[in-house]
Amino acid sequence: MLRAVKSLFSTHCPHCGSIEYRSVGVRNVLEQAFLWLMQPCRCDFCGRHYFLFRWQLPIGRPA
Repeated sequence: MLRAVKSLFSTHCPHCGSIEYRSVGVRNVLEQAFLWLMQPCRCDFCGRHYFLFRWQLPIGRPA
């Protein structure tokens, strides 16, 4: 149970554990409805899609 809660608030990919990701567009109506709360992302290494809470996203990428 504790592991599930920890992974919910983690910014790592839940599949491979990578911290490299990109924000992607919404794929369906359900994702559009929750866009105000959760941002869809894609892992740069494994390519899987997952969601991050809006407050977990970085404000800007370093140059």
